[in-house]
Amino acid sequence: MTDKRKILIAIDWYRPASKAGGPIASVENLIDLLSDVDSVEFYVVCGLFDYGSAEPLDVQPDVWLTHKKAKVQYWHPKALGWKQWRRLLREIQPDCVHTQGIWSPRFSILPLWAAKQEKIPVLVSPRGMFTAQSLNQKRTIKWVVGTAMRLLGAYKNVRFHSTNVSETQEIAGFLKGTNPEITEIPNVPRSFGHISQKLGPKPPKEVNQLRWLFLGRISPEKNPLLLLRALKSVNAPTQGYFCGGYQDPLYFQAFMAEIQQLPEHHKVQYVGEQMAEDLEKQLHQADVLINASISENFGHAMAEGLSAGVPLIVGPNTPWQNLKTQRAGFVADYTEAGYAKAIRFFAEMDEPTFAAYRGGAVRCFQQQCNLDETRAKYLNLYGLTEA
Repeated sequence: MTDKRKILIAIDWYRPASKAGGPIASVENLIDLLSDVDSVEFYVVCGLFDYGSAEPLDVQPDVWLTHKKAKVQYWHPKALGWKQWRRLLREIQPDCVHTQGIWSPRFSILPLWAAKQEKIPVLVSPRGMFTAQSLNQKRTIKWVVGTAMRLLGAYKNVRFHSTNVSETQEIAGFLKGTNPEITEIPNVPRSFGHISQKLGPKPPKEVNQLRWLFLGRISPEKNPLLLLRALKSVNAPTQGYFCGGYQDPLYFQAFMAEIQQLPEHHKVQYVGEQMAEDLEKQLHQADVLINASISENFGHAMAEGLSAGVPLIVGPNTPWQNLKTQRAGFVADYTEAGYAKAIRFFAEMDEPTFAAYRGGAVRCFQQQCNLDETRAKYLNLYGLTEA
């Protein structure tokens, strides 16, 4: 017999998958944060494919493999049904089933129902799927599924995990009348605060110039076209890099065509997905990190940028809304003109003024991503204690 608490995490994608971005990072970073806690074992059940990919991952399916401190099992979604989930739960006998997301039939809905059938406590992290922007996508089917789940009592005695005040309100609104139990704990970001020690002082900010970085998928949700179109009305020279994968070849073709139409004083490159070491170099060189997403539940890339002392340019639908008062960035109107204004704001700065924003970025990260406090909250969420 083991005294360890077993946490089973159900998620559509997990490492070596990478294209789903935030949800994968959230789970991996959480497991890393608690990796030295001897009283817990993590099991991850996930899909065999990366986000938007038709080719399976280079892993052996349907067997337990090890990724860092977690045991991971990869399934073809079509092969993972009710019987398989019941068998997995009886085999592992977890103390908690922690689902990621809401709408996935195989990795959100089935494990929830199977866990309830086996009388195993369930924890749900919606991962931003209750935002207005998310609910408006495939609105009819989500309304039907959501209504059916509520009427059938799927969420009765289920705990929810939110990452910020807005998500707490969104969960309560979706489950109105049920008084759900919601625990609010921020996601766990990676910190790049070591960059200056590793790579030396950052290059100084040049007046009327700007080096920028865009971290995220080349997709309509991340909306890189908004940034590219905003640049057309910016006279100051800029140098920028897009780091991230893509799934839709037609959208990517339109994205690359937009780059070709930029004025010559904007030097822009698409460099694809980056390994951690290459990302460190990109963050070290960048003056600002720009996010143009339609909405962000957390924004791992933004937290990583702040940790490296890189101020942000973001839109209004992210949790990072106090950037101006913290001198950590600029919250732009969600228009081409709004982003152009933000780019000019930073381009015009000299190094002494900009240095205050670098410091503000680091302080903003430290205040909003206190890893010691976050660790204690996740230990409590799982009913764990420090050794």
